Amino acid sequence: MNAEELYNQLKSGDIFPKIFAGYFQNQPPAKFITSADKKANKDLLQPSNDVLAERLVALFLYDYAIFLAATSARPGEEWIVEKRRLDGLMATAVANAVSNVLSVQSDFIALQEASISNVQSGIEGYNMNNSLVQYDSVHYEKKGKSSVIVFNKNRFTLMGPKNLGDFNVAGKGEAICAAFNSVAEPANQICVCSYHADSNGLRTNEFLEKVNAVCTEKYLLIGMDGNVIKKTEFEADNTTIKKYGANTFKVDAETAGLRITYKDIANEELFNTTSKNRTQLQSQQAKANKADKNPKDHILTRNIEGYMQAFNKFEGTFQWEDNLDMPNTQFAGDHALLFFQGILAL
Repeated sequence: MNAEELYNQLKSGDIFPKIFAGYFQNQPPAKFITSADKKANKDLLQPSNDVLAERLVALFLYDYAIFLAATSARPGEEWIVEKRRLDGLMATAVANAVSNVLSVQSDFIALQEASISNVQSGIEGYNMNNSLVQYDSVHYEKKGKSSVIVFNKNRFTLMGPKNLGDFNVAGKGEAICAAFNSVAEPANQICVCSYHADSNGLRTNEFLEKVNAVCTEKYLLIGMDGNVIKKTEFEADNTTIKKYGANTFKVDAETAGLRITYKDIANEELFNTTSKNRTQLQSQQAKANKADKNPKDHILTRNIEGYMQAFNKFEGTFQWEDNLDMPNTQFAGDHALLFFQGILAL
């Protein structure tokens, strides 16, 4: 079964009943559902029509793992065995994706929630095929997932990572900031950051303030998944932020002296870098059945001017298509890829 056939079957809605009536004999996969999700089992056993809707193809690879378990597990094998097989395929896909990104010969790449081993495989694969441009990486890792900065060794030298304090504490976001200097002009020093925010983006402003304090270099470049939504939501007191929104983010970035890079410079409007709707076949049940179309990802700079492009599909080259859900059969990520080309202001 190829990706397009699988995609169409997921859209048709007939896979979910087969999974629960077939391989699992109407029982949820115990090793997939955490204890915190047990109260949701009744919903898992009887998916609503919304769960089967076309836009719930999101988290494509997780659903694919369950699909493999339901249709191709061998007698006596548990579903986790099939998921491990898929993990190997995913690792290869991630490594290939990194190599594809490196093919545009960027100076820096900021990745969030990445497996450093997969990223390193992509770097090694690219370096073996292209001796002219060599890459290395620096990262912060937590529970097997990392915020990573990949850098062009031909053009920049790593001076060292920054101390970000409790931004690397569980549940408070993962970040890496590091200083580099230019090989051609060593006096030109730049601080580069990769940041993955907490679920509601509540510490994103605090992170911007922290970066301003620790990144004393003239030039600053931040690639981030700030978990920013369209408009800030408040608690009942109308003062405490419940979910961090684009309107607040713009003010906070300006206050911190940072420049937000827009895809549409004329309108200076943030655009959706996510377009998905999680199914119930994943551990964060609170996010199931809720459309997620939000401007979550951003590139911010200090003393660097330039423009940004966004990509949500790959067909030989990176491309953008409006209103295309992510992930999709041409793009394995659930967030858009942002590409920034800039000039250092003297």
